[in-house]
Amino acid sequence: MNARPFTYSVYGLTVHSNRSVPGLRTSAAEAGPLVTIDFARVAQCPAPLVPPKAVVGCETFWRLSSNVWLLRYQDETSGAAWEIEATEGGAHLNVRWTTSYQIDDIPSLLLGPGLAAVLHLRRAFVLHASAVKVGGGAVLIMGGSGAGKSTTAAALVRRGFPLITDDVAVLESSGMSHAVHMGHGYLRIYENSAVAAGWPADLPRLFHHPIFDEKRYVDLADETWDTEPTRVQAIYVLERHMERRSGKTIQPLRPRQGLQYLLANVYCSRFLDDEGRRECLRRGIALANNVPVRVINVQCDLAEIGSLADLVIHDAMTARCREST
Repeated sequence: MNARPFTYSVYGLTVHSNRSVPGLRTSAAEAGPLVTIDFARVAQCPAPLVPPKAVVGCETFWRLSSNVWLLRYQDETSGAAWEIEATEGGAHLNVRWTTSYQIDDIPSLLLGPGLAAVLHLRRAFVLHASAVKVGGGAVLIMGGSGAGKSTTAAALVRRGFPLITDDVAVLESSGMSHAVHMGHGYLRIYENSAVAAGWPADLPRLFHHPIFDEKRYVDLADETWDTEPTRVQAIYVLERHMERRSGKTIQPLRPRQGLQYLLANVYCSRFLDDEGRRECLRRGIALANNVPVRVINVQCDLAEIGSLADLVIHDAMTARCREST
């Protein structure tokens, strides 16, 4: 009997799990390097004796060895704890929690930081970005917290453009060509942003426990998806401006400028060791030299999200037409 009967494909990985993981796309074939996951409820999650490498809000991160990393999420009030341990250089994950009501929040932690730990241990290049297929190629949308990358991606999806990945973009390179892997099936978005992008307000909550944020999600896991990565044709960086400007502007960046934005948007960069940072630099240089990076100045106005999505579509399609002539 198979102790891990659930098989999924995500971020270029094949995942075998002993428990169902909502949001992941099932796969009948081995589509990439194998990661095994074992879920188990435990009585407690004792802290390691070594000091952590990073503490961000309710998350604590330990690098226990070069091949073993530990993520802990703790509610100091109730004592509830979630733990994701990446072992064997990212080939295996142990997922643990202490009380029964916490299990609903495990998948969302796993789809983001949990699998990001696996990817960084494997020296993948992971950007904090959403990706949508426009005109046959992928456009990546990056930006700081609140800049509107997931909201813009949601508006593009509502216009009929397929979502490739939300929040976590895993890149692979072959010569001068760069492609992004299909992610999980959840489009994560806040309630007011969902309404602005054209989705209903009563979307299900991504997290249930109050220590996590209040994002909602659109479940796209059952939609048609590509097992092969999609070539990246352009990267857009959203920069927020509080003051109102006359129209939106797209500013092409030189490779050196583009590299700075790429490195500033590495997903879960707090996990990286020196070797990981060097690998990100090498991969970022190659990406910035071969894929156009453009900055879009955006206002803090959700009413503008439709026109922003249209601007991205027009620019991406125009650039694609130039390439084909």
